[in-house]
Amino acid sequence: MSVFSSSINHRSFYWQISMLCFVLGILLAAAWHTTTSISRSGNSNPRIGFSFQSPINLTAKNEAENKKNRERISELENALAHQGDAGKTLNKSLQDMKDLLAITEVEGNGVVVTLNDSPKQPINPADQINQNHLIHDFDVANVVNELKAAGAEAISINGQRVGFTSAIRCVGPVIHVNGQGVAPPITIQAIGNPDTIAGGLDMLGGILEKIRRYDPVMARIEKRAKMRLPAFSGSIQFQYAKPIRPKESSQKESTK
Repeated sequence: MSVFSSSINHRSFYWQISMLCFVLGILLAAAWHTTTSISRSGNSNPRIGFSFQSPINLTAKNEAENKKNRERISELENALAHQGDAGKTLNKSLQDMKDLLAITEVEGNGVVVTLNDSPKQPINPADQINQNHLIHDFDVANVVNELKAAGAEAISINGQRVGFTSAIRCVGPVIHVNGQGVAPPITIQAIGNPDTIAGGLDMLGGILEKIRRYDPVMARIEKRAKMRLPAFSGSIQFQYAKPIRPKESSQKESTK
């Protein structure tokens, strides 16, 4: 092999490594950009509130962006597969990052939480005003937060995987997750230690107890030996948040 040919191969390899680092930088930036929103009406009651907003469906755009991102990642994976030990190490880092950002399907044991509206119509004026017989967006968001606090490693809501940019909110009377409308019964699947997660959600004074105060059938939790969660279908494309390179960070520190 000539020196010229060897130089070209090395440049090609470094270019591929640079592109992988760029992709990992964008994914790491996404990991810091959690934007789960909980819409409230301003009422002090923790179980009341609808946010009436114009419906915006970004599903088609998100799917197109994700398809493009997955195709680019697949190209890098194929390139790294032919680059020896260094490529294998970087490829493993890329796979770990994909798992962290929920852009791959996963399976494991865990729990299933089911939230449903009560068939009992409210009689008490306070229950009527607060609409305590209905499951609200903040109920779903609070359960998701508790699942995360209890160690859940992957979560989905009615088939919508919860990612770093997932939003749980009301659009009119409908709960939306990742821009998709979801209707009761709300099925929340969470992969993790079943005993730890169930204990965290079923604790005295916890979120499930608050929902059950109106009607015990509104919230139930089951342990599952195995289940499969889909990949995240929302958008992880960033237009404004840019990753800070180590060199840039060092330069900024030196100027202080």
